Amino acid sequence: MSQNYFLARTGGFLKRINYDDIHYLETADNYTKVYTSNGYVSVRITFKQALEDLKERRFVQVHRCYAVSVDNIDLITGENITLLSDPENPMPYNPKYLNALLKHVKVLGPQFDLNDEAED
Repeated sequence: MSQNYFLARTGGFLKRINYDDIHYLETADNYTKVYTSNGYVSVRITFKQALEDLKERRFVQVHRCYAVSVDNIDLITGENITLLSDPENPMPYNPKYLNALLKHVKVLGPQFDLNDEAED
């Protein structure tokens, strides 16, 4: 039976987090901040291990410090990713992670190149 949540050990207690509620992850030394609609929870787990644990849930690293839920992406520009959950605060990403990200989404139209000018 597959669960749609996990329990995160944080601050001396276990906090339930639904996978579908996670917007993005941020590394913070030996902790990973798990951001949801209700704020964030710091979990004592490395960023690398968090990504490994969540890869089946379509989380992809987009920056040295960030990973996003592929299903939460609204817009990708040459410098930022905008999330559906927080359209007012675009997140930086590193183009070196773009190919890994694009493996998880369907792109329609000509080959995607961030250096192309926007077409009207």
